[in-house]
Amino acid sequence: MCNPRFSLLSEETFLVYGILFILCGIVAAVGNIIAFYILWMPDQRNKSNKILSSLAISDALTGLVVFPINAYQTLSPNARLSCSIDFARAYFALLMSGSSVLTLVVIALDRYILMTRYASYHFIMTERKIVIMLIACWLYPGLTPLLKYAGETPYLINMILIFFGPIILLIILYCLLIRLIYESRKKVIAHASKTTNIVETQDGRLEMAPSSSNLTEADIIDQPTKSKLSPTVSAVSASKKSSKRHMKLAKSVSVLLGCYLICLTPFNLWMILDMVNKASGRISSVHLQHLYMFGVFAGAANSCVNPFIYLSKQPGFRKRFRNILTQISNNVL
Repeated sequence: MCNPRFSLLSEETFLVYGILFILCGIVAAVGNIIAFYILWMPDQRNKSNKILSSLAISDALTGLVVFPINAYQTLSPNARLSCSIDFARAYFALLMSGSSVLTLVVIALDRYILMTRYASYHFIMTERKIVIMLIACWLYPGLTPLLKYAGETPYLINMILIFFGPIILLIILYCLLIRLIYESRKKVIAHASKTTNIVETQDGRLEMAPSSSNLTEADIIDQPTKSKLSPTVSAVSASKKSSKRHMKLAKSVSVLLGCYLICLTPFNLWMILDMVNKASGRISSVHLQHLYMFGVFAGAANSCVNPFIYLSKQPGFRKRFRNILTQISNNVL
C-alpha cells in the first residue's frame, strides 16, 4: 500500500469523511468564488482587497481541487493505493494552505503600513510590490516538496516553518496594530478634550458639552446631538471613524487567524506525534491515523469559513453576498 497513514481505518470512517469532503468542497468553492467576485468589482478593487483576492483564490481552489481529491481518495479503495493520487492530494493541500497563511501575513503587513505610514503608504505598498509578495506566497509552498530530495529532515523542518513562522509574524503584527489603534484613539480624545468641550458618550459618539460646571456626567451625556459641531470636533469624529474601520478589519483578520490556528492545529499535532512515534513507538497507530484524517479534514475546512468571516464584518459585502446567493437560488429553482 502506497499510503499507510489511514490503512487501519474502517470503511464507515472513509464514507463519513468522503461525504464531509464533498459538502465542504461545495461550500468552499461557491463561497470563495462569490467572495472573489465581490472583491474584484470595480468599486472594491483597492490594494487591500486585491491581497484578499489571493486568499479567496487559494480557498476556492481548495474547494475545487483539494476536496474532490480527498473525497475520491477516501471513497475509492483503489485510489487509496495510488501513489500519484496521494502525492497530488498532499501537494495541492500544502500549496493552498501555505499560500493562505502567507497571504494573511501580507494582509497584516498591509494594515500595519497603512496605519503607521499613512502619508507614504502608496509609495511603500506599490502595485508591483504587492504582486511580487503574492507570487512569493504561492511559490514558496509550491516549491517546498522539492526539499524531499534533500532528505526527510530538511523537508519536515521547512513544513513546520511554513506554518509556524507566518503565525508568529501574524501575532506580532496584530499585537502592534491593535495597540497602535487604541493609542491613536486615546490621543485623539485627549487632544480634543484639551482644545474643545468634547465628551465621548456611552455609545461612542463625540458631542459638545456645555461649559457649565454644575452639570453632572449624566447631564453631559444626555445633551442633544443636534448641536452644531466645530471643525475640530468633525476632524476628531472623522479620525475616530477611521480608527473604527481599521479596528473592524483588524478584528476580522484576527478571527481569520484564530480559525486558521484551530483548523491547522490537529494536522500539525499529528506531524509532531508521528515524528515522536517513529522514535518511541508508544502511540497507537489507529489513534494516529484517526488524528491524521481529522487533521486533513480540519485543515481543508478552514477554506470554508474564511469568506464568511471576512464578509460578515463588512456590511456592504454582506448585502452583495446575499443578493448573489438569492440570484443563484432563483436561477436554480
